[in-house]
Amino acid sequence: MRLIAFAALLAGCGATTSTTPKPPPAEHTAAPVAQPTATASASATVAEPPPTASASAGPVSEAFPCSGKRCELTEISDATAQQIDSKMDHDAVDITFVEGATNAGLKTVGKLPWLRNVHIRSKEITDLSPLAALERLNELDLVGAEGVSDLSAIAKLATLTAVSLEGTKVTDLAPLAGLTSVEELGLQGTPATNIAPLRGMKSLRVLNLKGVKAADWKPLTDLAHVETLTVDASGWKNLNPLAGMTKLRRLELAHNEQVKDISTLMHMKDLESLDLTGAPLADVLPLGSLTKLETVLLGGTKVTSFRGLLASANSHALRKVVVPKGTAPFRTEEIRNASPSLKIEEE
Repeated sequence: MRLIAFAALLAGCGATTSTTPKPPPAEHTAAPVAQPTATASASATVAEPPPTASASAGPVSEAFPCSGKRCELTEISDATAQQIDSKMDHDAVDITFVEGATNAGLKTVGKLPWLRNVHIRSKEITDLSPLAALERLNELDLVGAEGVSDLSAIAKLATLTAVSLEGTKVTDLAPLAGLTSVEELGLQGTPATNIAPLRGMKSLRVLNLKGVKAADWKPLTDLAHVETLTVDASGWKNLNPLAGMTKLRRLELAHNEQVKDISTLMHMKDLESLDLTGAPLADVLPLGSLTKLETVLLGGTKVTSFRGLLASANSHALRKVVVPKGTAPFRTEEIRNASPSLKIEEE
């Protein structure tokens, strides 16, 4: 329109530069498209910066804290709980609350009420009450949970089969009395002195009391089914409490410096491994009727005759014997000849 108006203006003014006015070119008959201003052009041509990853993908997903069957975490988030619940074998999952986990973090265990295996490694956890909701719990491992002193929260977890309290501050074992399905119990390093509550735990097969200073060891006489017993450095004076444990296969009595008589062991026909390191023994003759011994540790004792091991050597069960330092080779010659593959070490 501007060009048409301009041409009309020239004709009206009698321009002399051309006697025959030229019509405007055909391509100029249409109105030109208005050109954007510099500001508009810049805004139209400059590309917007690409969105950041957080803007395009939403909130950053948390890393899945599980590898294989084991999950290590300080708390169980909703997202983690959903993934564990939907992707992992419920019977095999091991949940470990690592160092830094708190009582608040342990409360989140209720998001997975079907859990069978829980490990607590944090010193900051002192309250086990959230575990009471885990009605299928089989294994509870508190090794390193130094802040735990009260077991009342687990007293009714009848499905428990393995409990480890190593290094905790537990003194009262009464809550364990009703856990009759427990087969493995670790109390090593705890300050407990009354082991009477263990008397009714008839399913026990493995019992670790290393370093425990019990006031009375008689409750052990009722645990006839125990196969592995560890009482290293527990201040034992005699082995009378073991009289009823005729099914023992592994016995660790190291560093009980007052044990001089081992005659109680002569009736333990299934015994395979025996550790008497540091006991002030003069001989091992009471072991003469045992034919299944595979490993006998006598380092630090006063034993000079090893004839008590001859029956096991003759049966070719005996594989390893540790003798006191400085033991003359001729003293072990008899058992060595009976079992040429026998390994003898000094300690």
